[in-house]
Amino acid sequence: SDALHYLLTKIGLALTETGGDLYLSGLDEAQLQTKAGEDLAKLQKKLGKNVFVKILCHKNQSNGLVFQNVQKKVIADTIPLVPCFVYRNRVAVVILKNPVHVAILYNEELAESHIQLFNHLWNTVK
Repeated sequence: SDALHYLLTKIGLALTETGGDLYLSGLDEAQLQTKAGEDLAKLQKKLGKNVFVKILCHKNQSNGLVFQNVQKKVIADTIPLVPCFVYRNRVAVVILKNPVHVAILYNEELAESHIQLFNHLWNTVK
């Protein structure tokens, strides 16, 4: 029941202690906001302007998340609607059904491959 709270807390700690960027994809921002609004607000405040956030979102899901240092690009249906958070050497996959499931994988190569794929998609979107 605390899976999203745990994930957002871990992201905040990891990025404020050592810096880095946060990459988000596959989000229905409104659904995430509904499930974790208070924890998202805390994360947004904690990250401030020190962490760069990039979000790839669907055209109908591009509202709800507001970070201070954010860029968003809309991809029609290229990315499955399964939230993925990539930060430092971690890849977190979230299933937003009841109950919410979060898997955090700590692997440098996996995180780097997700970032490369993210950046490829980012660069192909106008």
